[in-house]
Amino acid sequence: MKTFLISVIFAFASAALAHDHTTDLSILNRSKVSAATAEALEMFETAGAGLLWSFQTESVDDEALSKIYFVTENTVKSASYDCHFHTHENEQQAHCHEGGELNNVPSTAPALSFNVDAYLEGLASSMDVFERKISSLDNLTSIKMWQNATEMFVTLSSSVNGVEAKAHFMCHIHAGTEIDCHRSRNAGPGEPSF
Repeated sequence: MKTFLISVIFAFASAALAHDHTTDLSILNRSKVSAATAEALEMFETAGAGLLWSFQTESVDDEALSKIYFVTENTVKSASYDCHFHTHENEQQAHCHEGGELNNVPSTAPALSFNVDAYLEGLASSMDVFERKISSLDNLTSIKMWQNATEMFVTLSSSVNGVEAKAHFMCHIHAGTEIDCHRSRNAGPGEPSF
């Protein structure tokens, strides 16, 4: 009986730890690069250009560039957004403007399963884990996300004292509708180049 109770306690503790993340989207306003990402993705979604496949946002000083690959009519296309920042009550606010199309757009894309809202939820979940277990959100320098069939991949790049580091996450839909993200050893399959 004692062994059974220990097994049950271990199982419940493991299940509780597996979902120790947030889907509170307000975390996106706590970093310049994520604020720019959220603003660019909202502008992209409002434009209704197609289905989001991947994006990369890089922050440099008080500006950021978000590059997006999307699919429309079975063709991969690109969009970009130039962003600058303002701080209001300790939150980053990004203002973005449409940029030009990108060169070297991939010719094919994998099956797409996630919309912009799912990307933002996956990013918030990954950032929560990043902040709790890796580094401060102030250290984020770039975000890259893409999907490959039923999985979404996140790479958060940071810089601390001039040392660059990358943290990788894999996200999937768990328990029907919740996006669940876990740390990963590598970037994952199908990573696009920008």
